[in-house]
Amino acid sequence: MPSKRSSPAVKYSELLDAFDLISAAPQYTNNAYICKDSGKVYVALADSDEEEDELPEDVNSSEHYLELPHKNDFDLGNALALAFAEQELPDHYQTLADYFHAKGAYARFKAFLQGKNLLEAWYQYEIKATETALRHWCEEHHIALIN
Repeated sequence: MPSKRSSPAVKYSELLDAFDLISAAPQYTNNAYICKDSGKVYVALADSDEEEDELPEDVNSSEHYLELPHKNDFDLGNALALAFAEQELPDHYQTLADYFHAKGAYARFKAFLQGKNLLEAWYQYEIKATETALRHWCEEHHIALIN
């Protein structure tokens, strides 16, 4: 009878820190992995000569590691900003959507929100959406979260 592997337990704060590190750079630049056996989180930063923790040699070839997705995999980038705009500023949606066709979109987006006293609401919306996406992803991959 095959043994059933127990779910790894990962601290939510460690998962979020790794997610933020990889999502701060363009997609596929930085990587993070969770060991399915121990729950240990490994981070590989492209702009650093040193890893946060030395990566296991078999991290890319073993079924024991799960790669953490980038925020774009969860539509937590432009799509989330536009969802917020549609919900909170429907009369300004097109203006805000146009921002995302050029460099500096987030700076302009945040400046616009600041002018409407909605910047803090945006940050809370983003935090909630990120937590929801990460928790759902962990459930799908049978990863237990520790608060």
